[in-house]
Amino acid sequence: MSYRDYLEAQKKYIRTKKEARLLREERRRNPGPQRLDPPPAGPNKLVVTAGIFLTLFSLAALFYLGLPPQAQKTEPRGLTLGICGSELEFEEIRRWLEPEILSNNLSWTLQRFPAKEDLWQAFIRKEPIDLLIIEEELARDIYQREILVPLWQKKEAASFQNSFLSFWDPQPFRKTLGWAIPAQGNIEAARHLFTVINQFAQPFNCEQPRPP
Repeated sequence: MSYRDYLEAQKKYIRTKKEARLLREERRRNPGPQRLDPPPAGPNKLVVTAGIFLTLFSLAALFYLGLPPQAQKTEPRGLTLGICGSELEFEEIRRWLEPEILSNNLSWTLQRFPAKEDLWQAFIRKEPIDLLIIEEELARDIYQREILVPLWQKKEAASFQNSFLSFWDPQPFRKTLGWAIPAQGNIEAARHLFTVINQFAQPFNCEQPRPP
């Protein structure tokens, strides 16, 4: 290499180095926009959809379990008039009451209890009995056990006199049958039937002759 070529090479080296230094200074004075990394990939759409579904399902299950149990719909029961007596007494009372019950569009079923023990068992089993026709002595036993309520809706205190009403005055060698309302039945409906019969029906007499 000749001396002239050597000088040209040195000048070129110095010029290149100077340009590089000027470029570095220019970058320090005017930095360019910061390089940003590409955003991370978003969550999988299928995973997001499954998560939303599971959340909604869990909320629905909690809401359903928190609801109080719904009572099953049951048909309203009919009203029962219990008669404690013989077959003859039951038939006579049935003939006396049925026309009045039907004419007033009332829904009552007459049920016979052959003996007082049968009636006590019905009370123990809490069978639906809304109104009673029973003997006075049995009515006293039931009243003493606080199972009867007054026949009339009055403010006076309960007593046996207002919890039992006989069909007739006491007579020797004859049952004293009458009305009574048990506390476990439909008291309002029982008082309604009792009032209807006492106001509109003929007085009951078990010794009256049977119709032909």
